[in-house]
This record gives sequence, C-alpha cells and structure tokens, in this order.
Amino acid sequence: MTTVAQHFAVNNILWRVANHFNHVHVDFNPAGVGKPQCVGGTAGWEDSGGSPRLNSFRAELNLQPDKKAPGGIGYFAKIPGTYDLGTYVCKLISGTNEWSQHAYDNAQDIGVPDLKTGDAVVAWLNSPWKEDDVSKQDVIDGLIDAFNVKDEKALDDGFHTILGIKASLVGDARPAGTALAAGWDFADLLKRVAAKIGA
Repeated sequence: MTTVAQHFAVNNILWRVANHFNHVHVDFNPAGVGKPQCVGGTAGWEDSGGSPRLNSFRAELNLQPDKKAPGGIGYFAKIPGTYDLGTYVCKLISGTNEWSQHAYDNAQDIGVPDLKTGDAVVAWLNSPWKEDDVSKQDVIDGLIDAFNVKDEKALDDGFHTILGIKASLVGDARPAGTALAAGWDFADLLKRVAAKIGA
C-alpha cells in the first residue's frame, strides 16, 4: 500500500512537537542540503518557485486564495479548516545551526485551528493513496520529474526497457540519455515504477 506521504516522497512530518501545535510541517525528498540560495549559496529551489514535490503536494491540497484566512494566503480545500502558512522562509531550524527545509523552498506549513484538525492532516498523510490507471505518458512524466533529462524523447526511447524490468532485476541500468538527479536512488525508483505498472 502506498500512502499519501509516500506518494509525495515526504521526508518529515512535524506535529505536536516543539512549536508545531498550530501547524503541521511537511518537507520532501530529495531534501535540500548545503548553503541555500537565500544566503548566497546554490542549494534549493527558491529560484524555481518551490521543489517539484512541494508544488505537486500543494496542488493536491487545492489552495483557495483568501486574504482573510489566517496567514493571509488562503484555505486548503482538501482538508476542511486547514490554511496555508507558507513555504519559503530563509531560516535555521530553531535551536540548531541546521538550515530548515523552508530555506530551500522545500517545505509546507499547514495551519490548523485545533489539535483535532492537525490530527486529521496527519491521518490523511498516512492514509492510502488512491492510484489511478497509469498510462505510458504518466510514467514518462513521473520519470521526467525524477531525472535530469534534456527532452521527453530520451525517456520515451527507454520506456519499453523500463516496462520489461522486473522489480527484482532492476540493477543499475539507466535509460539512454538520462542522468540520475541528486538524492534519488535509481534502483529504488525503478522498483516503484515496476510495481506501479505491474511489470
């Protein structure tokens, strides 16, 4: 069973700990590492408007803009009562010298009015993800998201090879013209793809 959190490659869920009693913190793999752009570094997704996983997650939450919402951004239609408390903030994790995933534009704070709603957010994150029928294009789109590729044709050429790879035999083979993006384990990715499409 794939959970919602697994589907979106969630790295951390922080709730009912430290200062996380009025919001649920969610960040994603691959995690930002190194010196973030906000302090002159090159790490993170600030210049592209958020990491791909973060943006997919926000789309699923279905933000309804409303300046009257707490935080002044809007409410999330996916879970009643929740609201957007933002993603990008150039800051360290409280009490540490470690950069928060917010500094890399790779984290979402989901505001909640009470503990019950926060618990509902965590329950949703741990609930099964409803898989739709997966088409060839769906898989190609998913792989493009995970790889540094120059164009779609590079993955399309290797698509049937990927289909033929059994989960137990993925090894380190790669479709021609692709390079593994930092933070991704290729064998694990192909196992997930193979399982998803029944290869």
